[in-house]
Amino acid sequence: MLERIKSHFVDRYGLTGYSIAYLILTVPALLIALLFFAGNAYNRYVCDSYQNVTGFETRYVNFDSCYIKGSDNVFIRYDNKYKSIK
Repeated sequence: MLERIKSHFVDRYGLTGYSIAYLILTVPALLIALLFFAGNAYNRYVCDSYQNVTGFETRYVNFDSCYIKGSDNVFIRYDNKYKSIK
């Protein structure tokens, strides 16, 4: 059974063992990277939406979190960690 599957890819696409191993390693890595950057873009969108809805100034730090400007002009992290930045 395994030989039939292997011969199918070798005969049809001309793939060798090295090229199959390369595809097995690179395709999932590319998908993980794509999901990582899509998550970052979504978090930026959510942060911008919060500013549009509430009117409070927000700042998004890439791959970190959304910060909301407080009354004392200090940006406060908008999650359960409450880390402030100037």
